[in-house]
Amino acid sequence: MSFQTKETRRARCRHLCECCYRIVNAGERYVKVAGQNEGDFYSAKMCLACDSLIQLVWETAGPYDYPDGLAFDEFYQAAEDLDLACRIPQENRRAAA
Repeated sequence: MSFQTKETRRARCRHLCECCYRIVNAGERYVKVAGQNEGDFYSAKMCLACDSLIQLVWETAGPYDYPDGLAFDEFYQAAEDLDLACRIPQENRRAAA
């Protein structure tokens, strides 16, 4: 049996978003997801932007495009593949700023 809980919280300390690896600072709101899938338990903290992106990926692609699901750190790649997001490569971030 699979299940998932999702809750919006306010961070008490700094942590990284599981999807984009952005720092979520203390006092900032974030989403905590926990559940079980095929017998394996999982838990993740992500920023509000990535939570919205995940919903958009599933609305656009649907579970048929990713029947095995996606790991939290794979959603950005899926969003790029679907032309829903773009990411500045690490080496070009300073030049773009």
